[in-house]
Amino acid sequence: MDASGVGQFAPQIRDISDNGVNYFRKNNEDQQFEFFTYSPFRPINAVSDNGPYHFEFHDEKRFLILKSLRLDIKCKVVKSTGANLDAGENVAIVNCFAHSLFDNINVKVNMVDVSDHSRNYQYKAYFMTNFSYGRSVKETNLKCDYFYQDDNADNSTVTGNETAFGLRKVLTAGSKTLYCTICPFIDLASGNNYLPPGVKLGLAFQRCRSSFSLLAATGDYSIKIQDLVMWARHVTPNS
Repeated sequence: MDASGVGQFAPQIRDISDNGVNYFRKNNEDQQFEFFTYSPFRPINAVSDNGPYHFEFHDEKRFLILKSLRLDIKCKVVKSTGANLDAGENVAIVNCFAHSLFDNINVKVNMVDVSDHSRNYQYKAYFMTNFSYGRSVKETNLKCDYFYQDDNADNSTVTGNETAFGLRKVLTAGSKTLYCTICPFIDLASGNNYLPPGVKLGLAFQRCRSSFSLLAATGDYSIKIQDLVMWARHVTPNS
C-alpha cells in the first residue's frame, strides 16, 4: 500500500516512476506485458434491487490483475412504492454510499470459498476509506463517490442545507440518477499477485438493506439498482 491510501487515488512523489518524463523509453508495464486489455463484465444473473449480484472472471490464456477490479453502479433513491421523490423530500445518502449498498462480498476461487463471512463489509469499507485517505483526497477524488466529510456533530443530522447531509441531499433530489465507481475492499485484491490463467474467480455482492444507506427523519425510502458493470484488466506477460 502506498502512502496515499488503500485505493491509491493520489500517489506520492516517491510512488511515481521516472518513466513519466522519459518519452523515448517504454514504461515498466509495457516491458512486462505483450498484450493487455481492460474489459467490462456484467452480472451473470438478472439485476434486481435486492441482489445478490454474481460476477465471474475466467480466462484460459491471460492473467487477471486483481487490483484492477472496479464496480460501476447506476442507481437512484425512490419512495418505498418505487415512485420518484417529490420536491423538498428530506432524504440523503450516507457517506461511502456505494460501499454501503453491500453488507458482504462472497469470493470464490475455482469454487472454493475464500470469503469473509462477517457480513460487515459496509463498516469495513467506511473505516478503510475514512481513516486511510487524507483530507486532500476526500475533498477531491472521493467526491466522485459522493463522499462529504461529516463533522462529529453532523453524523446523524438530517436538517440543514449547509451540512454534509444537505450537500448529499441535493444529489438525490427528485430521484436523480447516481453514478459511482468503487474498488471492492476484498483481501484477494489487496496484494500484488495476479490471478493465473485457467483459474475462475467468482464475486457475489450481497445487498444491504436500503435504510442503512439513507438518512431521513421521516418517510420510507428505497434504492433502485439500475445497472452494474465490473471492469477488470487481463494481461499476457512477455515470454
